[in-house]
Amino acid sequence: NNPSQELTSAFNSNLKAFYFCDIVNECELNTTCPELSTCRNTAASFQCTCLEGSTSNGTDCIDIDECELSPTPCEDTNRTVCVNEEGSFSCEEAPTTTTTT
Repeated sequence: NNPSQELTSAFNSNLKAFYFCDIVNECELNTTCPELSTCRNTAASFQCTCLEGSTSNGTDCIDIDECELSPTPCEDTNRTVCVNEEGSFSCEEAPTTTTTT
């Protein structure tokens, strides 16, 4: 046996292990990102990012209630009401009231 060939073979084997050790996509391994987030695979890890319309409270992603913002996102507050939706909101026609005399 040639010691030089054995060393080269061991080096190549270690080099292959180094290059192929991060083929795993952690996002496909039942990695638990919170609801309202997406998982992004990174080198030897993963990152969870809250979806648009939500924000992190440190452990979970929670819906932002745009209707609670000031000023309200609905322009005509006399004719519309803001309805919060997961990740968004909508402006709907306000119910009309009738008065009787």
